[in-house]
Amino acid sequence: MPISHLPPTRQAGIVTAAYLLAAGLWVIISDHLFEQANASPWAATMKGLAFVAATGALLFTVVRRGLQRLSTAQAALRDRVTALQAAQQDLLASREQVREFAAQQEQAREAERARISRELHDGLGQLLSGLRLDLAWLRQHAASEAHEARTREAIDLADRTIDEVRRISNELRPGMLDDLGLAPAVRWLGREVARRTSLAITVDGPDDLPPIDDGVATAAFRIVQEALANVTRHAQARAVLVRLRAEHDQLLVDVEDDGRGFDRTPGTAEGHLGLTGMRERARTWAGTLQIDSTPFGGTRLALRLPLHGHGRRAG
Repeated sequence: MPISHLPPTRQAGIVTAAYLLAAGLWVIISDHLFEQANASPWAATMKGLAFVAATGALLFTVVRRGLQRLSTAQAALRDRVTALQAAQQDLLASREQVREFAAQQEQAREAERARISRELHDGLGQLLSGLRLDLAWLRQHAASEAHEARTREAIDLADRTIDEVRRISNELRPGMLDDLGLAPAVRWLGREVARRTSLAITVDGPDDLPPIDDGVATAAFRIVQEALANVTRHAQARAVLVRLRAEHDQLLVDVEDDGRGFDRTPGTAEGHLGLTGMRERARTWAGTLQIDSTPFGGTRLALRLPLHGHGRRAG
């Protein structure tokens, strides 16, 4: 087989072996000539050339082997880098799939909340209202003061039950979010939280915000709801300011409190306050959630979402 048909490494090996063999023969011949010529200058020159050739062949062999090892190491490194890049892409794809699945699950939960809220409001709420009317009729026609008093107590209990059903229904899915929009729903939320706590909550923003995608409005409302719940549970704040506005096809929502704040370094309270879930909810709609907080310096959440939800991941 011609040497040109062999792999490059085999060709280089054969050439090197031949070079070494020729150099060795040249040394032997030069030694013989040196002895016969009784150390003539010509023989000494030939021996020197033979030594240089042998040394060059040795250096060539060492360099070639080094280059071969370097080439092998580079090829292994390229394979390793390629494998790591493929693994990284797989990991990113897996994370994206997990996020998309979580987003779908959240949408399913939101739809289920809306269904239960409607059933509570339209079904159980109306039944309780009918029961209250019957109790009111019985009170008007009570045969004695004792019966009238017991009926009045039953009416009070029915009223409290109706209020509780309305509260649960609104917490599951406030009807005004669908009927009146995001700003009125956030105002109602602020009033409800302020009524149950000692917080002074101010909602600043126009009621006539531009049209907002239903999913974006729901995400914004839930993030504000979670933020106010965090303030109530952890911040020890006295006042909260919620700002709503729209700029350049973006919905901007800020929630700022004057509470004790928290340390945002890794491994501290941030991971326990539901902030990761809030960020994921914003990311589902191609939005961002920025959190600024320092110990005893209050906390500010800045939410940015596209008004029309065009940036939402496909799925």
